[in-house]
Amino acid sequence: MSEECKRSYGADSETGTTVPLPLIVIRRREMPSTNEAAASAEAEAEQSTLYVAIEVSQKSWVVGVKSPTSERIGLHTLGPADKEGLRDLIESQRAKAERALGGEVRVLCCYEAGYEGFWLERWLDREMSIETVVLDPASLLVNRKAKQRKTDRIDAKKMVRALLAHDRGDAAVLSRVRVPSVQEEDRKRLLRERQRLVKERTSLTNSIKGLLKLHGVFDLDPRGKEFEETFAAVVTAYGSPFPPRARQEILRIVERLGLVQRQIAEVEAERDAVARRGEAIPEAVTREGSEEQAAAKIATLTQLKGIGANDATRSCPWAWCRSRGFRW
Repeated sequence: MSEECKRSYGADSETGTTVPLPLIVIRRREMPSTNEAAASAEAEAEQSTLYVAIEVSQKSWVVGVKSPTSERIGLHTLGPADKEGLRDLIESQRAKAERALGGEVRVLCCYEAGYEGFWLERWLDREMSIETVVLDPASLLVNRKAKQRKTDRIDAKKMVRALLAHDRGDAAVLSRVRVPSVQEEDRKRLLRERQRLVKERTSLTNSIKGLLKLHGVFDLDPRGKEFEETFAAVVTAYGSPFPPRARQEILRIVERLGLVQRQIAEVEAERDAVARRGEAIPEAVTREGSEEQAAAKIATLTQLKGIGANDATRSCPWAWCRSRGFRW
């Protein structure tokens, strides 16, 4: 508590001169600032949190562990996708910290988003009820001017330090990736399968055109309906019959191209059916994150000029989720 003294002045009614009035003492109660209270809460949380960073690779998993009872970051090597080994490691480290502190210890994990997807985050949440931060690998701060050594052990320690700073409230040290639900992730498979099939169709078409150009044939469309009939009678530009092995190779590629085109047609039919089904579903009555809500949103986007079913399917998460601050 602090005191502040103030003196006021007034005029004498008889003489008209200014005279001092009695001294006024103002007492103020000092309250802790919001920043100090937040810093104190963060320090308490850090002293009771076990930080775990998992460097995932195909050959091994390197796990960095920062215990609340030590300033040192421990490193442990596990086999690839060794879930039970990871469970035993976390449980043993947590039990050791709880014995030393005499209380419950919180566990916070992180790993980099990659080809493994989000199955590890879901497993940690479902099997061990552990909060997991899936971070964007490109968001970790590095010194661009210095020559960087890069090993799994160095990366694991770097992730532990970034996770520790992020838990303290420093949002600049890493970018957290939003983990979609299994249903949301599965809905993306249709569009991604089509993209892969379209790339394969382009590659097969270019292979056929390349083989034709080797012998001076430029006017055949490998995707045309009458390609095989026309190709059966084609001759080279120098007047000789088309070489037999090159002909057989082209026919085998045409067979694969036909399969890819049929699969593209099936995927596009399923995609269009989702948009048509959404036209009959009022978006207001759908459940958040459900298949019906996604179909209704896609149908709404297709009503805009210049947006077809493919672009609507691709843009559906962006159109409704960017305003919520999610990173896709």
